[in-house]
Amino acid sequence: MFTGIVEEIGRVTRIEQRGENRRITVTAEQAPKELKTGDSVAVSGVCLTAVDIEAGSFSADLAPETWTRTSFSRIQEGARVNLELPMKADGRFGGHIVQGHVDGVGK
Repeated sequence: MFTGIVEEIGRVTRIEQRGENRRITVTAEQAPKELKTGDSVAVSGVCLTAVDIEAGSFSADLAPETWTRTSFSRIQEGARVNLELPMKADGRFGGHIVQGHVDGVGK
């Protein structure tokens, strides 16, 4: 669960095709320091699972449906993205309760 409050701006530094999936790599100063493999992270409002976490970057795999039903289908390397870590149960929410799961596409 997320609060919907952007914590940091990251940059997409790589988009790699892996079979029918894609892997994006995002650089950021703070978020990678707090992430562990398998943690959720909202990237421009979409809940993704962090993999390949390094100092200053993390990657996430996108299934074809995630790619086509979100703004990621229009994203390019170099794009800036909003980042948010999941809310902590013992912390202040400060915003809204948001899942980050896509239910539909609007125009």
